[in-house]
Amino acid sequence: MKFNIIAIGKMKSSPELDIVKKYIKRCSIPINIIELETKKTLLENQIKKAEADLILSKISNNDILIALDETGTTFSSEKFSEKIKTLTANGQNIYFVIGGAFGLDKSIKQRADIIISFGAMTFPHMLVRVMLCEQLYRVQTIMDNHPYHKI
Repeated sequence: MKFNIIAIGKMKSSPELDIVKKYIKRCSIPINIIELETKKTLLENQIKKAEADLILSKISNNDILIALDETGTTFSSEKFSEKIKTLTANGQNIYFVIGGAFGLDKSIKQRADIIISFGAMTFPHMLVRVMLCEQLYRVQTIMDNHPYHKI
């Protein structure tokens, strides 16, 4: 099993990048970040479609796709860990998708095996990467009965 994060935009040297690197290093399940550039000269609906095409080109039909979107389901960390464990029972790789400034195209949401939300509030995309990496580390610690996640 491997976690893959597909994100629109490049993360520059920043405190957020340092935190992402910290959680990637801590996690025993490999986390791979795939950064994709968007064409900022297009119209909003064209940008979302172009981003969706880029994202879908990185995954196969057998991969598990989890989209992060404000309309998705919210989970406790324990329930999220159970969901990940269920989804990866066959050893498939998981791709998490963080959209660009205009969100995710409907084709990504339709392809997604599950859509999750970190809440109704809007967060900066770089902060969402931090939050996701922390939760992936937490998932691993819950699966391993590690004391990081205090129940």
